Amino acid sequence: LSTPLVVMTLDAAAVAVAVLVAAAFAGACAAAADPTRGYAFPARFQAQATGYVSDGYTKHTPAQLTAWVFTDYSVPVQRVDELWNLTSILNTPLYTFSGITCDTHLFFADTAYFFYNTVNGSVCSASPTGLVDQHAFDSEDAYNGTTTWHGETAYVYRGTMESVGLEMVLYVSKTRGTPISMNVGGRDGASPVARSFFDFSYTDYTTFSEAATPFPAAIFDVPQYCKSNF
Repeated sequence: LSTPLVVMTLDAAAVAVAVLVAAAFAGACAAAADPTRGYAFPARFQAQATGYVSDGYTKHTPAQLTAWVFTDYSVPVQRVDELWNLTSILNTPLYTFSGITCDTHLFFADTAYFFYNTVNGSVCSASPTGLVDQHAFDSEDAYNGTTTWHGETAYVYRGTMESVGLEMVLYVSKTRGTPISMNVGGRDGASPVARSFFDFSYTDYTTFSEAATPFPAAIFDVPQYCKSNF
């Protein structure tokens, strides 16, 4: 739920989802045998997530969304399809300015595309924000002990989203070895850090599974109307 897991000219959307990303959400996963050594995302995974984004476009109030995430670090590439809870964005610039109800992010190593359709046509923007690194939490320094999170024991890992310099917190189930939640820019899903534009994005993973075979290449195609603009 981006870091990710909103871009528009919406560079922050890239952050948001990169976050949802990462950005993000039960199946087998590449958890380290010793959790104190860090956590690495699987080389290829898919997930479903719910979450919130707070920034200038949402009038600095949490906007709720559901997302589907497809990630292949061998490329590397990540696709995030988002569906917004309209009641949470109805009176915000995110909706009044763009008319958005759903959108797609494509994250590559150091570039991201954000696109969606409106009654006035297709819209696309680009950002220098890449996907969250596969090994962003894969070190002893990232390990931050355990806690009870959403009713289960979780390993806590902290890192930094290098492209934007924001703090990230990842909660991984001790039982399942898969991510439970991820927070970017906030304080453990509680009060956000005050910023001029981007506040935080918070993601809960409802499913998370390692993919044994490659995804169809077509799902990572950049739309022609994006290519012609950038």
